[in-house]
Amino acid sequence: MNANQMNATQRTLPIATSPAELVALFNERMNAGDVDALLEYYDDEGSFSPEEGVLVTGKEAIREALLGFIAMQPTVVGNVKWVQQVGSVALILNDWTINGRQPDGEAVSMTGRSTDVVRCGEDGGWRFYIDCVWGGR
Repeated sequence: MNANQMNATQRTLPIATSPAELVALFNERMNAGDVDALLEYYDDEGSFSPEEGVLVTGKEAIREALLGFIAMQPTVVGNVKWVQQVGSVALILNDWTINGRQPDGEAVSMTGRSTDVVRCGEDGGWRFYIDCVWGGR
């Protein structure tokens, strides 16, 4: 592959310039069903808790967990309630709603509060370091 072909296949995603913007961009990509883009919003050392009592680490494990959500063809809405930031690390409390479909077509609706730790990288982009979807229970 030559340099021109490589540049044509690279994707340019918006960088989250604040913790709250990270949540908004993540929701947009979830609603679009774009797991590759979602992974770009996780720190390389990040972890994800897709359900109570479950913790996955590493981008491949996070990908598999996210695919379970994407399979529902979700509509995700987030409402950031609190951001506490110290330097390049922040805590986010986010109330969320997910509406989608089970594999059998039955409608599903979930609500909760995530408790997330995010950090800002050298490129100025915020990424999830600890994404605990069920942290508000």
